[in-house]
Order: sequence, then C-alpha cells, then structure tokens
Amino acid sequence: MDAQEMIWRSPLVSAIFISLRIHHRSKVAEVIEIMFSEAIECRNEGDLQRSSEILLDIVSKYEGDSRLITVYTVLGGVLFDQSRFIESLHYYKKAQALNRGLEIVSLGIYLNYVELERYDEAIAEMDQYLTCYHADAYLITLKELLGDLKNGFARDHESVIVKWARKYNVLLY
Repeated sequence: MDAQEMIWRSPLVSAIFISLRIHHRSKVAEVIEIMFSEAIECRNEGDLQRSSEILLDIVSKYEGDSRLITVYTVLGGVLFDQSRFIESLHYYKKAQALNRGLEIVSLGIYLNYVELERYDEAIAEMDQYLTCYHADAYLITLKELLGDLKNGFARDHESVIVKWARKYNVLLY
C-alpha cells in the first residue's frame, strides 16, 4: 500500500468523509424542508399550481430519498385537487411503496380510482388496505358506499362493502 492509499484509508479521512456526508444530508433535509414549507403555504393560499411545481421540483432533485414520502403524499393531494388524477395516483403509489400502512395514502389511491371510474381497482385498494390495517378515514367511505348500495349502486362490490361495514359496525342511518 502506497502513502496516498494509506492516507485515504486512514481513520481521520474516513471520519472527515462521514462528517461531510452527515453535513450534506442535513443540508439536503434543510433545503427539502424550506421548499416543502413554501409548497404548503402556496397550497393553503389556494395556489395549487405553484404548490405542485415546488413539490415536483423537490421530487426531481431528491428522487430516491426515503424522506420524500410526505412530499409524495402532499403532491398526490395537490394534484388530485387540480383534477390531475393519473399524476396524483402515481405519487400516491410512490408514497405507498415507501409505507403501505398509511391510510391517507390508500384513501388517495382509492379516490383517484373512483375519479378515473376504475371502480374495481378502487374497491380492491380499500379491501387490500382494510385486510392489513385498521380503518379510521375509511369508515366515512364505508358509510358512503352503504348509501350507494341502498340507492342501487355499487352492487358488483356489495359483498366487500358489507364485509367491512359489518366488521367496523358502520351503519347507514
């Protein structure tokens, strides 16, 4: 091993590189946080276009960062609010790939499928989520679906809807 290789393999150089990586990660986190805050502010002020632009910019710059789950989720919601359902579905699915157990993400996927009139996939998403996780927000959806059944709609999915409504004691008043 020559002298240069010894320097590169020394504990001091390793510590410096680790320190630089940690500093870089914290700078990246800081940049993401600033941009994300701006996107949320735009969304809250009703500027959905600007919000989605900022969120898409974060995604393009930091793709692959596991911290993007929140960005993907919010971006899915902002795109949904803009009636950009296919794009919204894409980002909700990216969030779901990072954490299958987030009900808000599953519900976002469900709602996009409904808007795209892909009802079989919507019910399958709800069924898949409820098979593994507890319902909170889906309770409202189940009540709405029971109303649809009462009004003669969603009959193709009656068994799944009734199964989950019974499990969670969801009643149509």
